[in-house]
Amino acid sequence: MGTGCRYAQIIHREYESGNHMAYYAFLWGIGRCKLELKEGSGHNIQEVIEGIHEYYGSRGKAEKREIAGGIQEGLEKCVELAFSLEDTDRVIGIIACELQYEKNHRRTFRIEADELMEGLRRKIRENYPSFIAEKEPAYVDSVLQDRNRFLSSRFGYSIL
Repeated sequence: MGTGCRYAQIIHREYESGNHMAYYAFLWGIGRCKLELKEGSGHNIQEVIEGIHEYYGSRGKAEKREIAGGIQEGLEKCVELAFSLEDTDRVIGIIACELQYEKNHRRTFRIEADELMEGLRRKIRENYPSFIAEKEPAYVDSVLQDRNRFLSSRFGYSIL
């Protein structure tokens, strides 16, 4: 059992006990949910995603549904709480990491990516005025177009 899987086990127990922010905190790397493989290296989202899927693979059918629901809820919360361009970019990275894992591994759960992308599009439209108030409009447009090209070419999703 890898480090990410051990964390996922703890996070899932918290989720089962009613903490519906547990997967969000794990995905975002908040507080003790930050998963650094080496001190100072930053939150390792790839290890988080792999750990959740490893833990999922070791569980029974009923618990698997809860884990899949927990990560979906966590990803939706990431989208909901992304207010800055930097947060939005980070959420795109988290979702892309999950989608890449799903693309490379057949025997795992699938997130409701269409719903997440619709939420992300809505959030970008809602926050665009504050994005361009903080950064140059050309920079904001460039970042969003770059991320859109990436998601479209890799996974067939558009955020714009």
